[in-house]
Amino acid sequence: MQTFLQEILDLLKTRASSSRATSNPTRYKELIEQSGPDIFARRLGFSRKKINSSCFQRDTWVDCPWISFYSRNTSKPGLGYYLVYLFAGDGSCVYLSLNQGTEGFQQVVIQKRKQDLNILTEQVTGISKNDIDLHQITNSERPKLYSLGNVMSFVYKDGAIPSNEDLVSDFEKLFNVLESIEYTGFKFYQVEPQSLFCKVTAAELRKIKEKSEYYPKGIYLEISEEHKAINVIKTQLNSSIPTYANFYHSDNECWGSRVLEVIHDVTSISSSKIVRVGRMSSSNCYVYIANFHQVSKEFINKLVLKKKRIDSKEITAIANTGEKFSFPYERYDFMREMQKKTNLDLSFIKDLKETLLENGQIILAGPPGTGKTLVAEELGRVIAGIENVKLVQFHPSYTYEDFIEGLRPVPTSAGIKFDASPGVLMKWANEARDKQEKYVLIIDEMNRANLPKVFGELFYLLEYRDRKIDLQYSKGFKLPSNLYIIGTMNTADRNIRALDHALRRRFEIFELGARSDLLRKFYNNKKEQAYSVDKLIEGFTSLNNQLRSEIDRHHEIGHSYFMKKEITREILKRVWDRKIFPLIEEYYINYKEDKLQIKFNFDVLWPEEVNGTDRDDTKDT
Repeated sequence: MQTFLQEILDLLKTRASSSRATSNPTRYKELIEQSGPDIFARRLGFSRKKINSSCFQRDTWVDCPWISFYSRNTSKPGLGYYLVYLFAGDGSCVYLSLNQGTEGFQQVVIQKRKQDLNILTEQVTGISKNDIDLHQITNSERPKLYSLGNVMSFVYKDGAIPSNEDLVSDFEKLFNVLESIEYTGFKFYQVEPQSLFCKVTAAELRKIKEKSEYYPKGIYLEISEEHKAINVIKTQLNSSIPTYANFYHSDNECWGSRVLEVIHDVTSISSSKIVRVGRMSSSNCYVYIANFHQVSKEFINKLVLKKKRIDSKEITAIANTGEKFSFPYERYDFMREMQKKTNLDLSFIKDLKETLLENGQIILAGPPGTGKTLVAEELGRVIAGIENVKLVQFHPSYTYEDFIEGLRPVPTSAGIKFDASPGVLMKWANEARDKQEKYVLIIDEMNRANLPKVFGELFYLLEYRDRKIDLQYSKGFKLPSNLYIIGTMNTADRNIRALDHALRRRFEIFELGARSDLLRKFYNNKKEQAYSVDKLIEGFTSLNNQLRSEIDRHHEIGHSYFMKKEITREILKRVWDRKIFPLIEEYYINYKEDKLQIKFNFDVLWPEEVNGTDRDDTKDT
C-alpha cells in the first residue's frame, strides 16, 4: 500500500498540465484501475466488488485520480457515504477521505449535513476535519465536489507515506466511522429535520423535570397549535423521522427529549402528566415527550446548524425563528437497529436495556453460536452509542494485573523499575469518570478465566457502586456510575450452575438459547434459498433435541452457525464438517469417531433434495 501510494504521487508529479498525462500513462492507468484496488482488497480484507477507481474518463485524464470503497448500503458515490483515496493533482499528497454524495443537493444542505456528521463522530481521534485541497491543475468541477463532500480525512504528504500497518489502522478507523453512520440510520434529507425548540420559564422547566422524574416513560406538553414547528413536527413523525425537543432557560439550563407523538384529544390521559408551555391559544395540542435529560450549552450550540455558529445571546431568540435543527447519533434509534441485526423481540431488547441501566452489569449466557457477542455489542451501542463501547476477551491466562492493575517494568537510566500500571477495567473506568455520556465494557468469554482471581476487589465494587475501596496498588478506587458491564459466557465450556455464588449475586443472567424462530426470521428477509429453509430448520431442531435429551440445553448448537448469505447443501456440509461436528466430538469425547458419525448423521439430518423432494421420499422406478 505504501509503495503503491508513493508511486502514484511520483507519476502525478511528472505529468504536463496541458495534457494531464504522466510520463508513463500505461503504468499509471494499470496501477489506478487494477493493481491498486487488488492490493487494497488483499491487505484490507475488502470485497473487490466494493472497490472502484478511475484516472481516465471521457477520453481524457482526470484531474485527481481516486480509489473509492463502498459500504454495504452504498454502491455509487453520489448516493451515500463512502471512503475514497483522493490524489492531489500535482502529486503533493493523497487524502483518505470519508466523503458524502453531493449529487442533487444544494451546497448549504451539504455543509449542514457535514457539520452534523462531524458532531456524530466528534470523539474519533487523529482525524482531520479541515477542508481538503486537491491542488487541481485545471478548473474541473469534479475535484471541487470531492472537496465539498469531504467530512473528515487523513492526509499523507509526498515522501512521508506511513507504513502499511499505519495505513491499515487509519483505514479501519474511518471505516468504523462509516459503519457508525450507517448504524445511526443517518439519512439524506433534502431539508434537515426540524426540532421543537422552546424557551421556557423557570417554573415551566421545574414542572417538566418533576413530572419527567415521576413519569419516566413520558409526559405531555400542552403547546399552542400556532407554534411554528408543530406542523413540521407532525409531518416528520408521520414519516418516521426521528424528532426531538430542546428546552432552554439560562446558560446553565439546557434540556433535551425525544418527541413521540402530537395529539389533540387527552380525555383518556391523566391531567397530572400534562405541563403547559408558553402562551396558550384557542387551539392547543399535546406533545408527548420522553427521555428528558440535561445537555450542555455547548452541545445545544452544536445542534443548531446555521451558516455560522451562534453565541449564548443569540440562542435566546431561536424559539422565534424558522431555523432547522439536527441531532447527534446517540439520539437515533439503536434499539430498532439492534432488532434488525439480531431478530430478537423488541420487548426482550428493552428488558436487556432496562436491566443493564438499573443493575449496572448483566451476563449473556448460552451455548456456542447463539449470537451472544453480537447481542452484547449491539446492546452496548443502544446504551452508549458507537465510540464508548470497549470489548475485552478473557482467556485462561488472563490475570488480575491485566484486568485491574499490576506492576509492569519501566526502563530507566539506572536500569529497570516496576510501576503500578492500570489494567483494561481501570483505564476504561478512568475514561468514563466525570463524563455525562455512558460507557460500556464488554467482557467476552468471561468464564474462560479464573473469575475470582481476575476480578479481585471488583466483586465488592460491583455490589456497592457508590463506595470506594483500596486496590493492591491504588487507594480509593471507585467504579463510575456511568460505566456498564456486559459479560458473555459459553455454557458449553462451563455450566451456569457452576458459577461462583458471589458472581451470580452481582450479575443478572440472561440465557440466549438456540432458536429456530430466529433462524426462520433471518431467511424470511432473504431471497429464496437453493436448499429448503424448512428442511434446514427441521434438521436444526432434530439435532438440538437429541443434544438436549442426551446432555442438556447448554450443549445445543446455536442458530448463527446456519445463518449464511446463501444456504446450499454443499455450504451446509462444509459448516457441519468444519465447525459443528468437531464441536459435537468435544461433547462426546469418549465416543469413537465412526460411531459418532452414525449417531449424528448429516445425511439423515439434512437429506439431499431432488427436484424439490427429499430423495428418501422418491419411489423406485
